[in-house]
Amino acid sequence: MLEEKPGTYEVTVGFVKVTVSGNDQEDAIRNARKRFCLEMPRLWDIIRTMEESRFQVLPVR
Repeated sequence: MLEEKPGTYEVTVGFVKVTVSGNDQEDAIRNARKRFCLEMPRLWDIIRTMEESRFQVLPVR
C-alpha cells in the first residue's frame, strides 16, 4: 500500500500568505486556518468561518 507524502502549499487569503504542508488542497487549507489563527488570534472567529473559496492554494515545488 502506498502512502501519500505530504506536499508543501502556499496558501493566501487577501494579503496574508503562509506556507504549510498537507496531503491535498483541503488539508492545506485546514493547516493554514490553524496557522492564521495562531498568527492572528483576534481574527480566529472570522478565519474559522471563512469559505474555502476565499483561500488561494498553490503547490510549492
